[in-house]
Amino acid sequence: MTILVGVRCSDGVVIGADGIATSAMGAFPLMHMEADPKIRVFGDNVIMATTGPIGYTQRLHHHLEATVKGNVFANFDAREATSNISKRFLTDIQESRAPMSPQEGIGFGGLIAAVMKDVPYLAEFATTNFQAEIKTGKLFFGSMGSGQMLADPFLAFVCRVLWGSQMPTVDRGKFGVYWVLEHTIKLAPGKVGPPIQLATLQKVGGNWVAKEQDTQESAQYVRALEEYIGHSIRQAIGASQGPALHFRTLDAARRIAVCTELAALPVKGFVVLSNKKNMEGYRNERVEMARPSSQEWFYNWCIKLLVERISDFVEYNSTKKFGVPKHVRLVFSERGGVRYGQTSAYHDLAKVQASSKTTLLTKRVVKWQVLHPQSNKIIAHTKNAGVQLADIIASSFYQAANAASTSWNVAPAQALSPILPTECGACADYGVTLFPHWRKANLTKEQQTIFRHYGYPLRE
Repeated sequence: MTILVGVRCSDGVVIGADGIATSAMGAFPLMHMEADPKIRVFGDNVIMATTGPIGYTQRLHHHLEATVKGNVFANFDAREATSNISKRFLTDIQESRAPMSPQEGIGFGGLIAAVMKDVPYLAEFATTNFQAEIKTGKLFFGSMGSGQMLADPFLAFVCRVLWGSQMPTVDRGKFGVYWVLEHTIKLAPGKVGPPIQLATLQKVGGNWVAKEQDTQESAQYVRALEEYIGHSIRQAIGASQGPALHFRTLDAARRIAVCTELAALPVKGFVVLSNKKNMEGYRNERVEMARPSSQEWFYNWCIKLLVERISDFVEYNSTKKFGVPKHVRLVFSERGGVRYGQTSAYHDLAKVQASSKTTLLTKRVVKWQVLHPQSNKIIAHTKNAGVQLADIIASSFYQAANAASTSWNVAPAQALSPILPTECGACADYGVTLFPHWRKANLTKEQQTIFRHYGYPLRE
């Protein structure tokens, strides 16, 4: 398991990688351990980082050593040099009859930084066919490996916020690459891990020099940067509270401000709203006899409705981007009175119903293959920014739908439009879901405001 990040800079190139290797028995991963460096410097001015089988890495390194000795980088342009490397490596593995998956290809790729005709280049060798893409123009950065799904959105955020959507200097590029790697490692435990490795290619004394970099300075910079961003957001909304951000403690102006700030982040939000008016006095004696009231089946059913939409979004978008479905991990903010062990039990029951085709409501189904095996973990609200962002989204829609409250306001929830996904162009019943259906919900005119904003009523 690997995450690689590279950026072409105005004065060179930066490449970074995590430091974990995964042992395996065939296709089954067994254990993680600290790896030999995934980044290697060849000659004076070539850097190579790889993702995939270590045996392939060793064979590629052999060809790169021959390439450097043969002055390929000195005599060829970027396209010719990268094509030469692809040809050497692919010929080698084809002659040894290495397997190739119809979906994932050779399952091996990498990032290379090199100087050709006194110009630094960054190129990505695709994991499917090991063909090179030279990073030019606005596409001057990229990530690869099992952590790419987490790294890419944050890398785009770093490019916009830290680099101003332009090629950074090597010094600023180092900080950005380290930030992306640290972010990915924190949010993908078990897949990628420390230590972070960095290497740079830049001119020193008139000569191009590739070398590995100490990461201590970058780590200190990122910590200071995150503290500054947190302070700036709190200043923007005028918050002076403790470490946890709570929507309910903010005044009206700050609630709009924090939702506006959230809508600019590289995240997606989903909302399910249950209008309980239609349930007052309702009883289902059959369910009462089958399920003790302490098991919170209605609460867990609402979670299932939410997960149906989240898992569908993850499956579609990860398959579109990577060719295979990727995982999403469910975590819950710790709160009193909720038994999350019963949520896991409910999901297990739903899986059995899905496999036996006995699910009652089949308009949507949970795409169980994309749910991470370590889902349904409980996290203290003060310890995780993600659950605090979820609180902002949930609370803003609660405020928008609770028209009887003196603090009723739809503006914060409306400000979240950029991060709420759509299906076939409609946010209703996907990014924002109302239960029961519109014609049965008996909403007041004021309650209808937020739902009409997001595309209700649907044609039924």
